[in-house]
Amino acid sequence: MLCFKNTTKPFITRIITVFIFCIFVGVIGYISYLKSVANAQYFSVYNSLKSWQITPERLSQKQFNSMLNTMSSVLLKDPKNPHYLHIKANLLVLGISHKWLPKNELNTAKQYLIDAVKLRALWAKTWIDLALLQSYLSGVDDETIMYIQQAEIAGPFDYDVNQAVVDILLENWGSLKSRYKPLLFKHLDLAVMHGSQFVGVFKSAKKRGQLKLICLIINKNEQFKNIQSSWMNTSYCS
Repeated sequence: MLCFKNTTKPFITRIITVFIFCIFVGVIGYISYLKSVANAQYFSVYNSLKSWQITPERLSQKQFNSMLNTMSSVLLKDPKNPHYLHIKANLLVLGISHKWLPKNELNTAKQYLIDAVKLRALWAKTWIDLALLQSYLSGVDDETIMYIQQAEIAGPFDYDVNQAVVDILLENWGSLKSRYKPLLFKHLDLAVMHGSQFVGVFKSAKKRGQLKLICLIINKNEQFKNIQSSWMNTSYCS
């Protein structure tokens, strides 16, 4: 009696295995495609935003809406990318500053930044943007200070962090609680390390009506002797 080996079941199993593998590869490929498209769109918006920050008068509402829609599309493709969340927040703040979006969008921008730092806790720029936004919403409160402290941890000698802290404190100096005021002296000391970029402190003080305060601090304290003898002091405090 002849016996025939049943090869049907192993063959079907192999077909199913190959089919599942193809689906898996296809899904991975599609996700990779979406991420690559999102990345290209992100850099397009990022480069445009940098250009318009240098020459803000060139930015039209139509261009802004196009960037905002593009970033919404990017986040649909890759909603957990901290870079994308951060730039979407920046776009919302930009739109509010031009009065193209209502002020309540600041809370949405804040949430994007909070989501971004949850994913990327050691990025100083995101923390300091949170501090700036919180100070705009509520002045300098404990939450603002907490964000500043996180930015200092992530970027202790970062120029942008240092300048932003000076901006926040000078903007709110009149209502600043006394326990927060030493923070200004700390960041003025740090600003000296950036050499001629210290001019940003003078510009910020002039813009916010605090030039007299800064000139007094600079010219009455020995640790600022290099600034005292600089062109910056001559230009702004003479």
